Amino acid sequence: MIQSQSFGGQGLSCISDAEGRVIISPTSLEPFLKLDELFVEKRDAKVVADIEQMQARMRSGERGVLQFVARDQTELVLSYIPIHNGQWVLLTLVPAALMSREVDLYAFWNYIVLALLLIFCGLILMLSLYRNWKHRRRLGEIAFMDPLTRAPNDSGFRLLCRRQLDMPGWSPSSIVFINLKHFKLINENYRSETGDLVLKIFMECLRQTCGQGELAARIEADHFALLVRGQAYDGLLARLQRLQGQVKQALAAQQIDFTLAFNAGFYAIYSASQDVQVMLGRAKTACWSAEKQELLLCQYDQRLIDTLNQEHAMTAALPGALRDGQFMIVLQPKVDPAGGRVAGAEALVRWKHPEKGMIPPGQFIPILENSGQIVQLDEFVFEQVCALLKRWQEDGIAPLPISVNLSRHHFKNRNFLGRLRSIADHYEVDPGWIELEITESIFFDESSIERVKTIVHQIHQSGFTCSLDDFGSGYSSLGLLKEFEIDAIKLDRIFFPATLDPRSQVVIEGIVALAKNLKLTIVAEGVESGEQVDFLRRIGCDLIQGYYYSPPLMPPAFAELRRKRNQKFES
Repeated sequence: MIQSQSFGGQGLSCISDAEGRVIISPTSLEPFLKLDELFVEKRDAKVVADIEQMQARMRSGERGVLQFVARDQTELVLSYIPIHNGQWVLLTLVPAALMSREVDLYAFWNYIVLALLLIFCGLILMLSLYRNWKHRRRLGEIAFMDPLTRAPNDSGFRLLCRRQLDMPGWSPSSIVFINLKHFKLINENYRSETGDLVLKIFMECLRQTCGQGELAARIEADHFALLVRGQAYDGLLARLQRLQGQVKQALAAQQIDFTLAFNAGFYAIYSASQDVQVMLGRAKTACWSAEKQELLLCQYDQRLIDTLNQEHAMTAALPGALRDGQFMIVLQPKVDPAGGRVAGAEALVRWKHPEKGMIPPGQFIPILENSGQIVQLDEFVFEQVCALLKRWQEDGIAPLPISVNLSRHHFKNRNFLGRLRSIADHYEVDPGWIELEITESIFFDESSIERVKTIVHQIHQSGFTCSLDDFGSGYSSLGLLKEFEIDAIKLDRIFFPATLDPRSQVVIEGIVALAKNLKLTIVAEGVESGEQVDFLRRIGCDLIQGYYYSPPLMPPAFAELRRKRNQKFES
C-alpha cells in the first residue's frame, strides 16, 4: 500500500515506530533520503528541535506536519499520522513545491471565483445605480419639465432662473409672462392635436428668441415665461413684435389658418436676490393688465401698482357703497324715430362717492367686471328698476320696457334667473316689462353654444325679454341671430361715426333688413347727429338711443322728458 505512486509519483510513504525507526519502507528510496537518516543526522539546532518535538508528538499519539530542507536543498514536507493503536506512525514525504503548486492552483481558482463574484456584484451595483439615476431623472422631468414641449415648467423655470441669477456677472434682466389669447378657440374649432402642435410651435419660437443666459418655459396651459436680458420697454416690445411674426410664419408653414395673438407683462429685476415666484407673479399681474388694456406689453411699475391699489380700493368699497346708497340708477331713453315718442329706456348705474364725487362708469365697471362683483351691482340695478316700475304703478304712470345689463358672470350661476324672478315678484312687477341685455361676449366665453341657447330659453320662460347688446363690436356673426331666441339687437356705437360713409350705410341697412325679417326689434345706440337719425328713420330702425335725443337722466327727469315727448307725439 505504501508503494503506491502518490502525488504524481513524487510522494513517498513509510511506517515507523513511535521512536522514528522505520519498520516498512518502499523498495526504492532514490528520489528522497532514507527516512531513518532524518532522525539520526544532526544538522542544526532548529531541525533538531523540530525533530524532537515531532518525536514527542509521535510518542504521545498526535499527528502533525514537519517542513525541512533536504541535503540537496529541496524543501520537503513530512506528515506523520499514528496508526496501530498509536504504536506505529504513517510517515508521508512530499516535495514542498508540489504542495505549494496545489495550494496555488486552489488559491488561483478561489481568486477566479472571487473575481467573478466581485464582477457580478459590481454589475448588480452598476445596474442598481443606473436604474436609480434613470428614476431620479424621470422624477426630475416630471417635477421640472413640461411633457408636451419638453421645456421647463413652472418649478423648473423658478429653479433655473434662480441658478442663472446667482451666477457671477449678473446683468440687468427681466421676467416676461405671456398669455396666449383665445387659445381655447383652437381646441374648439380644430382637433386637440392641433392645439398641442400650436403650443409646441410657440415654445420653439420662444427658444429661438433666447440668447446666452436667457430662459424660456411653459408655465401651464397657454401661459409662458421668459428670463431675458435688458429692462427697456421699447426693446422688449420690439422683441415681442418680432416673435409675433415668427409665430405667424411657423403656423403658416404647418398650414394652420389661425392668428395666434398674445399679451405679455414684464417685471424688471432690480436685485438678483429677489424671490423668483414673486417676480413671476408681478409679471403675470402686468400681463393681465395688458390684456384689460388691449396692449401687447405692459410693465409692472409704480403706475401699475397705483392702478391696482385703486382697483383694490374700489372692490373693497363696493359692499359699503351699496349699503350706504352711493349707487343710483339713471335712465337713457329709447326713442321711436318715426314720431319721437319715448318707447323704452336703458337703466345705467352711477357711483356718487362721498369724497371723490361722481365716479365715471368707465372707471369702476371694468374693475368690478374683472373681480366678479359686477353681479352684485347688476342685481342692485335690477332691484332699483323693479322698485321704479312699482312706484310708477302706484302713481298711475303707465310702465314701459326698461332694459337691464347682465354680466357674463351671472351665467356661472345656474340659479341667477330664479334670484331675479324672486326680486320681481317681491315688487309685484310684471317681468315682461324688463328686458335683460346680454353682451355678445357670452357667445365667445361660454364653451357651448347649446348652453347659451338654454339660458336664453330660460330667460323667456321666466317672463323676461332678451336683447343682444353691443352687436357687431366683437365676435358675433349674423349666423348667431338664427340660433337664439332673442327679442332685440342693439347696434353698437362703432357703426355710427361722425359721418356715415356709403359702405357703412349699406352694412347698417342690411342688418336692419335682416332683423326685420327675423321679427327682431333693432335699437341703434350712440346716435348723436340728426343725419344719423334721418338715415335710421329712412331704413326703418325701430328705436334710437343716444345723446341726440337725451343723455342718461335721473328717474324724475326721465319721467318729465317722457311726458313731454309722448304728449307731443299724441297731439
